Amino acid sequence: MDTDQKKDLIVFALVVTMAFLIGRNAIYQSALNKITLIKSETKEEDRKNDILGAIAVLDKRLKAVQERSFSTTEITYFLDKVSKLALASGIEIETFDPLLAVDTQRYIETPLKLPLRCEYHQLGRFLALLEASQEFIWVKGINMQKSTVTDPREDNTPKVDLAISGFYLKK
Repeated sequence: MDTDQKKDLIVFALVVTMAFLIGRNAIYQSALNKITLIKSETKEEDRKNDILGAIAVLDKRLKAVQERSFSTTEITYFLDKVSKLALASGIEIETFDPLLAVDTQRYIETPLKLPLRCEYHQLGRFLALLEASQEFIWVKGINMQKSTVTDPREDNTPKVDLAISGFYLKK
């Protein structure tokens, strides 16, 4: 082989080697970098989707809880609800004794004292209706006094003092 052919062969080998190195470094490495970037972005998007899914679940729970909250802070709606439940259980409420509302950071509690005269089964039905109510109603306390009447002609139903509260959740 003559020197021109050797030079051409060496130049050709250098050009092929340079093309290989440029292709590897410029094209292949940039493609690998893009793949790595896309994988990390995919992981980040998956993490964001997980967080959004958790937020959606919490939002659904919050809406369910807000639906159980009283729609207004006015005591009249609460009194109407309690009187309907009492009527459904066969109890006549003597009087309503609303107490001062308790305003906290997240909710407003409207306490109410109810003096009642009813049988045990009626009270049980009333308490079950209160607990099963759509709205949040908390039975805070029951004070029951057995009648001391000795005359069989007089009413001997027990006197019940019931303390309950309704809750309005703030937005």
